[in-house]
Amino acid sequence: MSTYTLDTKLFGKIEITQSDGLMEDFDIVLGDKDMAIHFQVFEDVANDSTIKTIEKMLDNIPLMYDKGKKAIIDGIDSNAIIKSFIDDYFHDDDIDEYLDFFDVDTGEEVTALMVGERLEPRAIVIANDKDGIIDCTFDFSLPEEYTNQLLVIRFNDKHEIFYITHES
Repeated sequence: MSTYTLDTKLFGKIEITQSDGLMEDFDIVLGDKDMAIHFQVFEDVANDSTIKTIEKMLDNIPLMYDKGKKAIIDGIDSNAIIKSFIDDYFHDDDIDEYLDFFDVDTGEEVTALMVGERLEPRAIVIANDKDGIIDCTFDFSLPEEYTNQLLVIRFNDKHEIFYITHES
């Protein structure tokens, strides 16, 4: 099985093996914010015919991050999944647990926009579907100490959003 060494802008030099992929935690900067994320390339995704696509996806993670954040903010009132994600999990009886995080005094002060603006990726995963098409998934959430809920945004190999869902 092959091993591919890529010198990336975001992650530095990484090695991806065809048989094992890559699974590692990184401290990176996206949107002028320092963040710790879990990064994974699934096993059997990297090969001679896909490595260039993977490399392009890695180079375009900042672009996809910006598109994902914009989709979240733009979808707060118009996207049923995003609206439900925010309404169901951050405007409930437990909102008082989040007051310090949102830097407010009461739960009534927490807005949907505040939640949307604070969602950041916990994980970024490159995988392929049953047809071998490569995609990149961002798992957006608040910090783990507040929730295990994820707003999952998937990008195709052209770096366009094709799927948004809510997972836990």
